[in-house]
Amino acid sequence: MREYAFETQSFVAACSAYMSSDVPEDFSEEELGFNVAAGGSMLINPAGIVKAGPLVGEEGLLTADFERDERRATKAYFDAMGHYTRWDAVSLDISDETLDPVAGRGRRGGDGRSDGRLSAAVAQELADEHGIPIETVEDVAEAVSDRSG
Repeated sequence: MREYAFETQSFVAACSAYMSSDVPEDFSEEELGFNVAAGGSMLINPAGIVKAGPLVGEEGLLTADFERDERRATKAYFDAMGHYTRWDAVSLDISDETLDPVAGRGRRGGDGRSDGRLSAAVAQELADEHGIPIETVEDVAEAVSDRSG
């Protein structure tokens, strides 16, 4: 909790559960196993300094006095967000490109490049789109592959 207060530069009220050693009627001691609700509540300032608590093993109410200047003082020696405003350190690039969840890749040659072969599905799609025989599409694709290879 202390590091959360320090990193976010915020006042933190950490409220932890507490259950006394008396076993409630609905539980047996075997079901509880160990005391998971031992407490540990605390109040922390933005510098990570515990102002009240931790309250362990007992029920109680924590109070502390906080000043707004505690946050300003913390920000003076640790600026958690300031580095995000540095254009030379952080940038956000936005692309309008629509990405497909599955991207097909052609067969790869030994050098990692596509070998230029046209899949049967794409060849059929092109033939249907242009109203030509699939053999013509395959012949054109092979000729292009031979010239670019």
